[in-house]
Amino acid sequence: MKKKKRKQEFPLRELKKLFCIMKLVFFFLLLSSNLVWAGQTYAQITSLDLDLKNVELEEVFDAIRKQSEFEFFYNNDQVNTSVKVTVKAKNADIYAVLEQALPDIYEYKINDRYILINKRKEITSLLSTQPQPQPQQTKKTISGTVTDKEGEAIIGANIVEKGTTNGTVTDMDGNFTLNVEDDAILQISYIGYLPQGINTTGKTSFDIILHEDMKALDEVVVVGYGVQRKSDLTGSIAAIGEKDLRRNPGGNIGTVLQGLGAGVQITKSGGNSHPGSTPRIRIRGTRSLSGGNDPLIVVDGIPFDGSLNDINPDDIVSSQILKDASATAIYGSRGSNGVILINTQKGQTGEVKISYSGYAGFNKSLGKYDVYQGNDDELLTLKKWAHINANPEGTFTGLDDPELYKRALTFAPELEGYESGTATDWQDLIYSDGFLTNHQVSLSGGTEKTQYAMSLGYYTAEGAYKLQSMDRYTVKLSIDHEISRYVKVGLNSLNSYILRDGTDINPIENSLRISPYVSPYDETGDYRFIVNEGPALYNPLSDFKEDALVDQRKKLSTFTTGYLEVNFTHGFKYKLNAGVQLAHDTQGKYYAKKTTKQSGGQSWASNLNYDDFNITLENILTYDKVINNAHNINVTGLYSWQQSKKQNLSLETQDILADMYQYYNPNFGTFLKNNGNYERWDLLSLMGRLNYNYKQRYYVTGTFRSDGSSRLAKGNKWNAYGSGSVAWNIANEHFMEDQRVLSMLKLRLSYGTVGSTAIAPYGTLGSLTGLKYNYGNEGVLAYYSRKAPNNELGWENTTTWNLGIDFGFLNNRISGSLELYSRKTTDLLLNEKSPITSGVADEMLVNVGETSGKGIELNLNVVGLDGDGRNSLRWETSLNIFADRSKITKLQDGVTMNTGNGWFVGEPIGVFYDYKRVGVWQDTPEDRELIKKYYNITSENEIRNRVGTVRILDANGIEYLDGSPDGLINSYDKVILGRRAPDFEGAMTNIFNYKNVDFSFMFYFKVGGLMKSDLHESWANTLQGSTNNLRVNYWTPENKSDYWPKPNANKQWFDYRSVLAIMDASYLKVKNITLGYTVPKPILSKTGFNSARIYTTVSNPFTFFSEYVNKFGGLDPETDGSVGINTPAMWSMIFGLNVSF
Repeated sequence: MKKKKRKQEFPLRELKKLFCIMKLVFFFLLLSSNLVWAGQTYAQITSLDLDLKNVELEEVFDAIRKQSEFEFFYNNDQVNTSVKVTVKAKNADIYAVLEQALPDIYEYKINDRYILINKRKEITSLLSTQPQPQPQQTKKTISGTVTDKEGEAIIGANIVEKGTTNGTVTDMDGNFTLNVEDDAILQISYIGYLPQGINTTGKTSFDIILHEDMKALDEVVVVGYGVQRKSDLTGSIAAIGEKDLRRNPGGNIGTVLQGLGAGVQITKSGGNSHPGSTPRIRIRGTRSLSGGNDPLIVVDGIPFDGSLNDINPDDIVSSQILKDASATAIYGSRGSNGVILINTQKGQTGEVKISYSGYAGFNKSLGKYDVYQGNDDELLTLKKWAHINANPEGTFTGLDDPELYKRALTFAPELEGYESGTATDWQDLIYSDGFLTNHQVSLSGGTEKTQYAMSLGYYTAEGAYKLQSMDRYTVKLSIDHEISRYVKVGLNSLNSYILRDGTDINPIENSLRISPYVSPYDETGDYRFIVNEGPALYNPLSDFKEDALVDQRKKLSTFTTGYLEVNFTHGFKYKLNAGVQLAHDTQGKYYAKKTTKQSGGQSWASNLNYDDFNITLENILTYDKVINNAHNINVTGLYSWQQSKKQNLSLETQDILADMYQYYNPNFGTFLKNNGNYERWDLLSLMGRLNYNYKQRYYVTGTFRSDGSSRLAKGNKWNAYGSGSVAWNIANEHFMEDQRVLSMLKLRLSYGTVGSTAIAPYGTLGSLTGLKYNYGNEGVLAYYSRKAPNNELGWENTTTWNLGIDFGFLNNRISGSLELYSRKTTDLLLNEKSPITSGVADEMLVNVGETSGKGIELNLNVVGLDGDGRNSLRWETSLNIFADRSKITKLQDGVTMNTGNGWFVGEPIGVFYDYKRVGVWQDTPEDRELIKKYYNITSENEIRNRVGTVRILDANGIEYLDGSPDGLINSYDKVILGRRAPDFEGAMTNIFNYKNVDFSFMFYFKVGGLMKSDLHESWANTLQGSTNNLRVNYWTPENKSDYWPKPNANKQWFDYRSVLAIMDASYLKVKNITLGYTVPKPILSKTGFNSARIYTTVSNPFTFFSEYVNKFGGLDPETDGSVGINTPAMWSMIFGLNVSF
C-alpha cells in the first residue's frame, strides 16, 4: 500500500496578508539599514565632557565608563593607572581624550567599544635591553591564542611572565606575542575566569583555554518587565539557556522545555502524539477545579495568546519560568498558574553572520497495539469461549463442537478468510514511517547603532498514521536602532503559516476491532468496505482514496512587537512596548460516504473560520540608582492596556454532489446548520515594583499590581495583587572570603497573592435561549432565561509562600537550589444550582471553593569531570526532582463530595473514584457462597454467570465512603483508588565533551500515581467475541486468571471494566540521545565557515518500569491522567547540520 501523497497548496491567498506585514517590516529594515551604512563608528559618534585636574589615570577611565559604553583592557604590570594626569575636554571624541590622558609611553587601539592599552613596543624593547642584576638567559619570542571552552576569543586577557613585569594583553582575536626567557612560566588571567599557569620550556606556540570561574560569573535573566542578575533574584525562577534548548529538538517550545525545569510538568495531553499536538503544561501542580491551570505565555515581553506551534523553536534563545508569587505577581490576575517568558533572537553588533541549521529523519511507531493476529487460533478460541459462557451449561460439548465453530464465525468473509489462512495485520496497513525535517536560515549583524536579525524556517512532520501531518513556514525579522545616545527603537516580527492534516481523524479503535481473518480486498481486488457485521466495521483503507477523507487546518498568524526606549539622565528610563497579534485560522473537513467517518451514510462537509486580534500597549518607567557603591535601587512602574477580539463562523453541509468539491463549495450539498460567535475583552493594569539590595548581600523586592477587567461586572472590575520577598546572599559576606568550599549560598523567602482570569468575557451576564413553538397558526420564536447573571463573580486568587536556598560548592562544580512552597487558592469557580422557583434552567457560576497545595523542588548541577572538553574530557550532569501535593479543602456550602467529577474535600485534586478490584470470582465453594451473599442471589445459573467475572471489594455500607462493609455489592462501594499526580517526578541530563565530540542524553521519570488507559475499557476490549480484541489473559475454567474476566457473547461490556483500565503511572523514559561532532577551526579556516557541527538525535526510543507498557501492552505511558485511543506514539531519529559563516 503506497502512502497517499497529500496535495501541497502554495498558500497564495493566505500569504498576501503576511506579505503586507512583511512589506512594512522590510521598509523599516531598509530605512534603518541606510542609517547603518551611512553611520559612523561608536568611537566617532560618542561625545565626552571631562574636566579632571591632577587625578589618577584610573579615575579618567571611570569617568569615561560612566559617560559611555567603552571598556578598557590592559596589563596592570605594564600600565600604571595611579599616575596623575589632567584632562579637559568639551564635546570631544574618545581619541582626543586619550591623547590628553595617556602618557607618551603608552599606545592604544580601539575596536568598537573595546580599548586596549599597552606600553609602546619601542619602550618595551628598551626596557628589555636594560642591564639586569640576574644572570643573562636566552630569550625567545612566543605567541598564542586565548579562548574559552567554546572556542571564542578572549579579548584583553593578561599574559605575564611569572616573577617579572614583562607582559601583554590579548588583542581583538585573542592573540598575543611576547618575548620571554626560555624556561619562563606564563601566568594568564581574565576577569570571570580561573587563572592558569603554563610552562614555556621547549615551546613557542600556545593554544590556551580559560575555564569559567563559576563564582565570578553572573548570568543575566529576564524577570518580566526587566532583567536581573541571577545572583540578585529573590523569587523562584527557572532560567533555561539556548544551549539547553538546542539540545532538545521538537516541533514546539512546550516539547523542547520538557525536563528542563524543576516544578514544571510537561506531558502529552491525553497521550496525543499527532503531529502538531501541543503538550499540557503545569507549573507547580493544579490549583483550579474548573477555571483552568495553563500558565501565561509572554513572548519578547508581550503576553502571547496563540498556539505554541506558531513559534519556531529555532528562533528562541532563552526561556524563564516564573514559579512563585514574588516572580509572577507582576502579572497580577494572570499569574496564578505561573508564567513562561520566551525570548527570541536579536541582532548583535559585528560582521554579518549567516547560519543554517537543519535536520532530516523519520517518525516511527513505537510498536503496535497488542491484538489477536490471524496466524493462529487464539481469536477463534476467544470467540468460542464467549459463546460457551453466554449459553446454559451443556449447550456445547466443548471447544471442538462444530456448532460452536459456526456461531463463532458468522460473517462470511471472516469464515472464508479463516479457512483460507488469511492473516491481515490491519495496523500494518495504516501505519507507515513519517518524514521529519526542519530547516532554518538566519542572518544577523549590525553596527554600534543598528543591529538586525532575520530568519526563514520550514518544518514538516508526518505521523505514523498516513493522513496526519504538519507543515510550518516561518519568517522572523528583528531590528534595533539607536536614534541617538538617549533614544532607541526596535521591532520584532514573528510570522507563521501552518498546515495541519488529520487533526480529528483517528481510525484506531475501528481498525483494532477488525478480525485478522478478513481480507481488506474483495474478489475483484477492490477495497471491501464492510469488514464486519454485528457490529458493523469499515475498511480503514477506504479513507486513503483520493478526496475521500480530508481534514485540513490552515493558520496564518503574525505576532509583531515594537518598542521605543528613552534613556533620561540620573537613572530614569522610559519604554513603550507595543504588540499586535493577528491570526486567521480555517479548518475544512470532508468525509465521503464510504469512509470510516460516515460508515456508508451521506457525505458530510464542514467549514470553520476563526479570527483573532490582540493588541497590547505598555508604558514602563524605570529608575536605577547606586548610592555609595552599596545601596542598589531599582524601581519599575507600568501602565498597560490589552484588548482581545475573537470571532468564529461555521457551516455544515451533507450529501455533497461529488467528492472533488470537498468542503470548498457548500452550494453542491444540502445545508445542515451554521453557527458563529464573537467575544471581546479589555484589561487595564497598573504595576509598581521595587528592588533593593545592599552590597549584593541583603535583598528586598516588593511588587504591587492592580488589574481592571471588562470580564467582570460594574463595581467589581478592579482587583489588586502584591508580593514581597527577601534574600540573604551569605556567599558575599566578609566572613566567607577565606573559605574555598562554598562558592554560593543564598536564602530566599517570598509571599504574595496572584489571580487567574478564568471567567469567560460575558460570564457575569445572564443568557437567553430561543425556543420555536406554534402560536395559533404561526410559528413563533420565543426566548426564556437560561442562566442567571452574577454581578459578584470574581477571579480565583492564589496566595503562595516560598522558601528557597541556592547553593554552590567547589567553585560551583556542585550547584543547585532547593525550594519549599505552600499555596492556598480561594474563590474557586464552581457551578451552583439555582432554586426551582427562580425559573432559571442552568447552574450559575459562583466563587465558593478552596484548594491548597505544597511541594518541594530540587535542582542539582554537577561537573563530574572538569576538563575543557577539547583536550580533556568534560562531564556535566543536571538533575531536577519535584513533588506537588494539591488537595481540595472546600466545595460549595455543605458539599463534601462531587462523585461525578471525582472531587472530595480533604482529598487530592484529580483522583480515581471507582470500585476496588479484588480479583476474579473463582469456581470454588467459598467464592460461590460469597457471590450469593454479596449479590443476594440463589439461582445456580446466576451464580455460574458470576463465576469468572471481576470481583470487587465490599468497601462501604449505605453511604458513600463510610468505610463500613455491609455484605452487599452496590454503587456505594466505590472508593478513592488514588491520585493522578505522582509521588515525585523529574529529569536527568548528562553531557560529555571530548576532542570535538559531544554526547548527551536525557531521561524523564515519574514515580507513583495512577493513570487510565482508555483503550482497555474501549470497544477494542469488550471480550464479547463479536470483533477482534486486545490480547489479554482472560479467565477460563482451566486458566484461572485473577485479572481479566471470562468472555461472554451476551455482554456488550463486562462488569466493572473501568477498574481494570486503571494502573500504576510510574515510568522512566529516555527522552533523547544525541551524538555530535564539531569540525575543528583549523579545518574550517580553509573552507570559509566559522563553525560547523553534525549530529544525530534519537527521541523517545525507550521506556522502562512502566506497568502500562510491560504488563498491559501499551506503547507510551506519558499522559496527563488518561491515555486516549490515539494513533500510536512515535520515536524519531534525525540527522542534523549546523553551520555559520
